[in-house]
Amino acid sequence: MKSAEEIRPDMTRLCTDVCEALGISEPAACVLLRNFKWSKEALMGQFFSDSEKILKSAGVYCRCGHEVPPPDTSNEMHTCQICFDDTNNMLAMPCGHSFCVDCWADFCENAVNEGPSCVLKTCPQAECKEVVTDEEFAQALGPSSPILQKFKSFQLRSFVESNPLFRWCPGRGCERIAAAMSYSIMESEGSVAQCDSCDAKFCLVCAEEPHAPSTCKGLAKWLEKCKNESETANWILANVRITT
Repeated sequence: MKSAEEIRPDMTRLCTDVCEALGISEPAACVLLRNFKWSKEALMGQFFSDSEKILKSAGVYCRCGHEVPPPDTSNEMHTCQICFDDTNNMLAMPCGHSFCVDCWADFCENAVNEGPSCVLKTCPQAECKEVVTDEEFAQALGPSSPILQKFKSFQLRSFVESNPLFRWCPGRGCERIAAAMSYSIMESEGSVAQCDSCDAKFCLVCAEEPHAPSTCKGLAKWLEKCKNESETANWILANVRITT
């Protein structure tokens, strides 16, 4: 079992490999990998066939060599298109859309408060598809911001949940991760992990409680049957009047 932070170096190495192979920034590599469920092989296998399409689809086209220069805000005031205040304290996306730092800070905080979907947020400009990354979060909030750290934790969660070798411990409130040594172990019926923090035991394949000799598929059918029967019983209780 490992903590989420013990998994982070794996994610970092993967991003670094893609950065070096494609000559792009780490934030862009992170977005591209997430778009391919963190599979470097899948990304590299398709990237060179139509790189422009893949960059646009992932929302990093401008970030990867096609940056649109923002208006020069160094010596003059500009109107933020969110709050409509005039300021020269603006922050621009690679797509060229810029907004005041205060609005960026609010945007980042609201995004993180929405949960894991914050890693999919795009530029605040309507209909712009360029993805917001931890680069913008750091510029708007500062590198030590707890909101930035929470955003990065959601990035890591995306990496863990897409990796077939990892399983979150299903124990209530537990953040430990089971890390299998090989795909054959993860795909082997009856493989059971025990959390070293909360002592929960669970199936590595489906993350349910150990269920031998039943297969994962058999358990899923049984749980679905129980759910349907429970819903039927609840409907009868709610809608049928029993007389004596």
